[in-house]
Amino acid sequence: MNFEDSMRLAVRRFLLPAGLLLVTALWLYQSQPIGSPRSGSSWQGYALGGLAAALLVWLGALGVRKRRYFSADNVRGWVAAHMVLGLAVVVVVLLHSSANLGWNVHGLSFVLLLLVVGSGVCGAVFYLVMPPLLVDLRQGTSREEFLGELRAADERCLALGQRCNPEVELAVRSAITGTLLGEGLIAQLTGKDHSTAKLPAQDGGAESSAQANADQAALQRYLAAAVVESHNPQHVVHLQNLVLLIARRRELLRRIRTDIRLQGWLRAWLLVHGPLTAALLAAVFVHVFVVFFYW
Repeated sequence: MNFEDSMRLAVRRFLLPAGLLLVTALWLYQSQPIGSPRSGSSWQGYALGGLAAALLVWLGALGVRKRRYFSADNVRGWVAAHMVLGLAVVVVVLLHSSANLGWNVHGLSFVLLLLVVGSGVCGAVFYLVMPPLLVDLRQGTSREEFLGELRAADERCLALGQRCNPEVELAVRSAITGTLLGEGLIAQLTGKDHSTAKLPAQDGGAESSAQANADQAALQRYLAAAVVESHNPQHVVHLQNLVLLIARRRELLRRIRTDIRLQGWLRAWLLVHGPLTAALLAAVFVHVFVVFFYW
């Protein structure tokens, strides 16, 4: 069973509890006396508020637990619960307040709830999209294994570079030392490559200059030109092998950067969703305190 099918089954498991929750909430709301205005001050309103608060605390605790004990089953259950029950709790809160919200701590709690649910939906979509991308990207290989293969490719490139002329050796060595991976938050999230390489001047001068080497493109162009210009058969063979190795190195770097980017977006989402959830729970506590002691 693929991830999408298993997610559908996980969502269906929570549709019945969510439906029962909404039916109960609607019954409590409709059971308020018709002659009096419906509000959160009735026993039904308090019951709806307590139900919403308990559900929010449970979802928050579930999120912490599922991220702590991370597995495929945990991810499916965690995403399904947050997506279905998180949307249901918005309806419960609206019924609790009879949609009578103002510019106060009660309205702030609802705004935070919408932000948490909205960011939660974004996170759910991300969790649905990310696993297939990672499976296709990694092909059964971990990031650590990719990094190990990259180090081995670097060593082979350096060894081959030593068999070529000094200019080629310098270009290969500088491209390896100038390769940057995950060097900043923006670069991680965008996958932008700021790598550099020290390549011989294009006017044929002896001096080399640092150039942008994003996706190892500048080094590949330089080696391709060196193959054409070389008249030494043995040197040409070494250069051709270098071109093949650099192409493999380029593919490894692409995969590692994509893996870093996907994981970076997950961490960035948690940095937004987590504090919003904490702020929501704090606002709910203040809301309850104000209602019972000052309202």
